[in-house]
Amino acid sequence: MIVRESVAARLRDLREQAVQQAPVDSPLFSLLKEWQPGDIARLKTDVFREQVQLNEELKRRLVVVTGSPISSSTAA
Repeated sequence: MIVRESVAARLRDLREQAVQQAPVDSPLFSLLKEWQPGDIARLKTDVFREQVQLNEELKRRLVVVTGSPISSSTAA
């Protein structure tokens, strides 16, 4: 019974640790502690934001060239 309680306590500790700090799933990052992986979620949103800005700039340039605004149905 003591082993079961010990294992259960260890599993609870590991679950709590996994929630608090996500383990790095890479041997490279395990070896180089000071080098952390980039925040992929933030990088994705940054790239999306840049693409939207470039698209809006292209739309503005098309309005200047064609002289007529682009409707949302033709922009897609």
